[in-house]
Amino acid sequence: MSGDTDIGAQISKLLADPAAMSQIMSVAGQLMNTNAPSDPPESSEPAPESPPESPSMPSMEMLMKLASGIKPSKNDPRCALLSALKPYLNESRRERVDALMQAISLSGLAGEFLHRSNGG
Repeated sequence: MSGDTDIGAQISKLLADPAAMSQIMSVAGQLMNTNAPSDPPESSEPAPESPPESPSMPSMEMLMKLASGIKPSKNDPRCALLSALKPYLNESRRERVDALMQAISLSGLAGEFLHRSNGG
């Protein structure tokens, strides 16, 4: 059971860190953008001579899909069951249920990436 709490704590820490979430979003964007060539890794300082690019419509759609993929799905029966149980749990277990629901959502998102990367 301690292994579950370690994973849950790591996932919670990851989801609470805005820098880690932005890194996940950038990796997710690269994985979902299969038509464009991969960009070289960006440096920590932005290039001052290049003007900021406005996001294209496909990239905005991709970001919206990613944002909806991170939230727990109401259609997922596992998340529905966990949501139904939450009122009967103490606060620490509610937090663990929230982390588990986010992990379920992330695993679904990872499955979608694998499906897309395999040409599906």
